[in-house]
Amino acid sequence: MEYKNVLIVDDHPIIQVGLKSLLIRKKVFENIDISKTGKGAIKRIKEANNKIEKNYDMLIIDINLPDYTIISLLEKIKSINSSFCILILSAVSPKAYINKLIRLGIDGYVCKTAPDEEIINAIDMLKKGRKFFSSEALDAIVEQKISDSTKVYDFEKLSHREFEIMLLLAKGKPVGKISEMLNLHKSSVATYKKRIFQKLAIENVIELFQIAQANQLIK
Repeated sequence: MEYKNVLIVDDHPIIQVGLKSLLIRKKVFENIDISKTGKGAIKRIKEANNKIEKNYDMLIIDINLPDYTIISLLEKIKSINSSFCILILSAVSPKAYINKLIRLGIDGYVCKTAPDEEIINAIDMLKKGRKFFSSEALDAIVEQKISDSTKVYDFEKLSHREFEIMLLLAKGKPVGKISEMLNLHKSSVATYKKRIFQKLAIENVIELFQIAQANQLIK
């Protein structure tokens, strides 16, 4: 398979410009599009998906976007086309995320602080149909498999939806706002919130914020 078209999904102008410049310089793709929001990315993907010759061969996505959680975005993307090759490029620690992202179908994970050579190597590996995970991501995978007492392990108890709502709660989003963002009834969000607190053995949002911050899930 020939990889010609890529969509970068990131809301940071410096990353947008820097990554696009790197890909052009290394002649990795013929066409490079950029979206700064999840909504914009979905629109572009839907449009491209109807044009086979112009469809995206790879998506490079940041975890923290202003309008979508990464879980909702990946689920939406996979519902449009399950065959997309997806590389996560993020400044967020992969500790509590990585296994959930793998189950959602990502093909690679690279930190934004990685040298240019590693980013290009990751893309080359994905082009060959292989997976690529940075040393930080691999460490996180191993840590989650061998640990049974840390807060990182506790996050694995949460379903995809619970994890998504947990992130929004940790970022200070009220129940009403979360219900709007995820198109859920307020009572459903409240039930999820109660279940999250029970599974994580915490009593309030302050504790949730603290463990989320400690695990670098939020900035």
